[in-house]
Parts: sequence; C-alpha cells; structure tokens
Amino acid sequence: MREDGKSEFVGTKEAAEMLNCSQATISKHCREGIIEGAEQDKKGSPWRIPRKTIENILKC
Repeated sequence: MREDGKSEFVGTKEAAEMLNCSQATISKHCREGIIEGAEQDKKGSPWRIPRKTIENILKC
C-alpha cells in the first residue's frame, strides 16, 4: 500500500479507466509486453499492473 492509501497495482479495468481505453486493449498490451511490469500468477489469472507505470504513461 502506498502512502496515499492506494494499492501499488491496478487491474485491467482500472488501468483502462485511467487511460481511457478498453479493458481488452489493456489486456492485449499486457500479453504483448507493452505495459512494463505487468504480471500475472499464471495464464488466465488477472493482470497486476504497477500503478506507477500507468501514471508514467499519463505523463507522456
């Protein structure tokens, strides 16, 4: 947990809302390695995306 009370990771739904795109696009980018640091426990399980990565994308 970060100092601001938010989790260090977001899921594909929250990332899609933050980046104003579809959840399917976020999942695709995670699978293709486009979103740095995205990970999942095993194939088919939910993605964990570092909040910092999304924040960095938003800065561009």
